Amino acid sequence: MSAFFWLFGAMNVANGLWMLLAPASWYHGLPAEVPDTGPLNPHFVRDIGAAFLTLGVALWAAAPAARRHPGVLRATALFYGLHALVHVADLLAGRNPEANQAIASLFAGATAEMPEEYRARVASIGRDIAGFALNNPVSSAAQTVSIDRSLQARKDLTAMGLRYYDEGQFLDAVKRNDQLAAELFIAGRGVNLEARTWTGRSALDIARDNGNTKLAELISRSLPSVR
Repeated sequence: MSAFFWLFGAMNVANGLWMLLAPASWYHGLPAEVPDTGPLNPHFVRDIGAAFLTLGVALWAAAPAARRHPGVLRATALFYGLHALVHVADLLAGRNPEANQAIASLFAGATAEMPEEYRARVASIGRDIAGFALNNPVSSAAQTVSIDRSLQARKDLTAMGLRYYDEGQFLDAVKRNDQLAAELFIAGRGVNLEARTWTGRSALDIARDNGNTKLAELISRSLPSVR
């Protein structure tokens, strides 16, 4: 049990410090497709980083006598249980299945050494919420979140001195590999993602020519489906 506390504590401390010290790096570098959930908010990333760091320090503090600190274990199970359930809800709604499946699997592995009693409680909560999500469609809620995300992206672009509807500025952002601005243009849904330069190159063409695979994949996923 102590080994679990030390190891899992280290993982939480590392993730928390990354979020606190370099939120943009964490946003773009974490292999969980974070940009698909909305535009970067450094303040919010740091807030969550503080929670991860606090949890990690608590695990380290309890590690020498882990079995005498079940409260820390319960708090860890609750935090990661709720965290995983957010991803399970997204998974059931059809949003970002690869990343959400990876998070759900990570939770299963991380709780493998928990006492069966606590693990069973978390699993029971998960089944209840999953059942609720299946019986209550979330399309309208997802649509509301999408609209809010677009509005926030437009505000962020305006704050950066950019016009959310300016296709020329969108193409320029892609040309200079400005990942943040390009993602905000896409999230803002105010430009035609298939717009082309005077030479006939689209944003997708430019991103591929620049070798920016991540941005190219995002643009490709965001293009309107062909019917």
